[in-house]
Amino acid sequence: MVEERSGERWTAPIQVVPTDTWTEVDLAIRRLVPAVAPAAGKHPSGRNLRWVVLRDVTAIHTEDRGENELLIDNLVLR
Repeated sequence: MVEERSGERWTAPIQVVPTDTWTEVDLAIRRLVPAVAPAAGKHPSGRNLRWVVLRDVTAIHTEDRGENELLIDNLVLR
């Protein structure tokens, strides 16, 4: 999820990431949609972002529970 300076929040599609290997994730900003209205057809410009959040939503979409560790290396925002 990202938030622009205006307070508008944008979310990305769910990405399944394997747990047994490093995986490259490339997410273009044009794939982000408004968090409150995903079908609105709008996309952020990317020029006024205030923050970025990476969130593990495993427990929402599967029966797996417990702690999960996200290891992030070479994060690039452009």
